[in-house]
Amino acid sequence: MQALIKADFWILFFSLLLGSGSGLTVIDNLGQMSQSLGYEETHISVSMISIWNFLGRIGGGYFSEIIFKDYVYPRTIALGIAQVLMAIGHFNFAMAWPGTMYIGTLLVGVGYSAHWAIVPAAAFELFRVARNLLYF
Repeated sequence: MQALIKADFWILFFSLLLGSGSGLTVIDNLGQMSQSLGYEETHISVSMISIWNFLGRIGGGYFSEIIFKDYVYPRTIALGIAQVLMAIGHFNFAMAWPGTMYIGTLLVGVGYSAHWAIVPAAAFELFRVARNLLYF
């Protein structure tokens, strides 16, 4: 209940809500988006976003650890970078230039999955609940 009065909680909450919502929308509609842009093989885009999703989770967690331990930046910086990647990917989808489907798929896939890798660690860092993990 104490977290509900903190601005950090609400910023992280809306970041999670909007970031994961927009990424999931792309993942759900990627086949239709590929088809509407004239791509014959829509399953390639779906396979690509699955690969980028996997690599983004690993890379996002690793990147978060590097900037936290080596450069002493908070993990929320890594979260912001993941969201910027997603925003650039959404922009590529909106422009519908030739070939941007592949770039957008890469950026949204990596950004979305990195988002999910970074948010739990950022929440632990923001609210200092690491000592409570002993109970679980």
